[in-house]
Amino acid sequence: QIKNYDEEAWNDLQKLNPACWTRSAFKVNTKCDLQVNNMCEAFNNVIMEYRDKPIITLLEGIRFYISSRIVKLRTTLMRYEGSICPKIQQIMEKNKKACEPWQAHWCGDVDLSLFEVSKGMEKFVVNLKQQTCSCRKWELTGIPCTHSIACMWINGVEPELSVNSYYRCCFM
Repeated sequence: QIKNYDEEAWNDLQKLNPACWTRSAFKVNTKCDLQVNNMCEAFNNVIMEYRDKPIITLLEGIRFYISSRIVKLRTTLMRYEGSICPKIQQIMEKNKKACEPWQAHWCGDVDLSLFEVSKGMEKFVVNLKQQTCSCRKWELTGIPCTHSIACMWINGVEPELSVNSYYRCCFM
């Protein structure tokens, strides 16, 4: 589609490693599908006042910012009642609502884990046992996609149980 839209842009992309620009080549072990610079820019903005200081002052400023942020977020989460992080729970609720038009069809395997999920002409393959979907969102983020949730409901599985442990709320 990119090639049809702008062949020059397509040629430029061909010079880059696909892992830099296409979800199909992103690594799945990070559990993050963001490949943008926003986090770095936000961090750089926060430390702006320390950037022109001597190295020790800069590092102390960064340490103070990070430790203050950790304490603030931990204090907020201590009051939280859910089992997975609040933002991830919001994504899960959105995915649950969005899965209504998707039809899951069991493929007949012994484990009840292989499904074809379709909506009109769109089709995806879901493997609940391996926690994969051909859209790759579940593998990349660790958060079940709409297609996998449709399959889980057929099996009577609670989708929140399939959220990656990275997003579990657990405190000492």
